[in-house]
Amino acid sequence: MKNLALLGLIICIASCGGMRKKSFEKNFETLAGPVASSFRGVNLGDGYQKVLTTEGPEYLEFQDSSMIRYTLHYTDSEEYKISYHFTNDRLHEIQFDAFLGQISDGEKLTKLFEQRFDKKYGPGAKDQGILTWSNNGESVELYDESEVFGYGKMRLLIFITPAEPKPRPLPL
Repeated sequence: MKNLALLGLIICIASCGGMRKKSFEKNFETLAGPVASSFRGVNLGDGYQKVLTTEGPEYLEFQDSSMIRYTLHYTDSEEYKISYHFTNDRLHEIQFDAFLGQISDGEKLTKLFEQRFDKKYGPGAKDQGILTWSNNGESVELYDESEVFGYGKMRLLIFITPAEPKPRPLPL
């Protein structure tokens, strides 16, 4: 009877271990930043120096006048690359790539971002595996590329939506 109880306890501990949240799940708010911002506390249209100051120097990989790139390497199975692209010293595009150990991790992270953008913009549209949102000149595209790569891979693009050209009046 003792052996059966011990076996039950071992099975319970082992199965609960699989329920532990991964780092990206626990730290999602830090990873994505507040919902009120475009991403990680910055907004499209912010100046170059604000983005540089907000991110800080710790994970800086590359910078020039039109781009700042960061690599956040947490573990061998959790790495993120963030690129901020600028035009005339103003942020116009953010690209975020997640590289995770398992396909299911990519799916989970994609779901977390989907919930974040659904909360901010309302339900997204899905076309050929790409989730999209658009509101007030800001567009978001979210891709779960895990199945293609064979590991957890997710890509997020946030960019200023080009304004529709206004029709010119016809000459009289």
